[in-house]
Amino acid sequence: MTQSFNTRGKILQATLSLIKKKGFRGVTTKEIAHHANINEVTIFRHFGNKMNILNTIIEEYSYIPSFKKVLHEEIVWNLKEDLQAITKLYFTFFKKNGDVIKIAYKELGNFPELDNRITVIPSQLKELLVRYFDKMQELNKIKKCDSNAMATAFISMNFGYLVSMVIHNHDFDVNEEKFIDDSIQIFTVLLGF
Repeated sequence: MTQSFNTRGKILQATLSLIKKKGFRGVTTKEIAHHANINEVTIFRHFGNKMNILNTIIEEYSYIPSFKKVLHEEIVWNLKEDLQAITKLYFTFFKKNGDVIKIAYKELGNFPELDNRITVIPSQLKELLVRYFDKMQELNKIKKCDSNAMATAFISMNFGYLVSMVIHNHDFDVNEEKFIDDSIQIFTVLLGF
């Protein structure tokens, strides 16, 4: 079992490394095998084809399981504290997985099946946040609001900042902690009593 996991991990890492340099279309399974120091047949045994490798990378680097954990186990039903936990997790994920995110967005539009997998991830996060805002209203912890609009605004604000920082290497001259504090302040003022 350990051998299989190590081989699988080697294939995923080799694929990531090569895609960063050459793009998905520019990489062959032969190159992946060479880079992972394995036989090309091993790739087909583990993944079937190159697209399945990329699908696995996207799935394994998805932030949804982490958000589900936070939103189901670590919520304290305090808007400011909860949004801080969610935002910090989002920022940590983006910084840790910047290479994967860059690859995913670089390939966006090239493969319709890949586009669907990439775009479903933010939609899943939005659904989790909508449920959170709905529950906060139900508990009378925040003002009545359109939970869908609030979730969309929250994701968009953070995503915009992170995409600029991680993908485009753009610095807004805004300290990350200050950005987080100020963006959460907007929501606490808007939704608080």
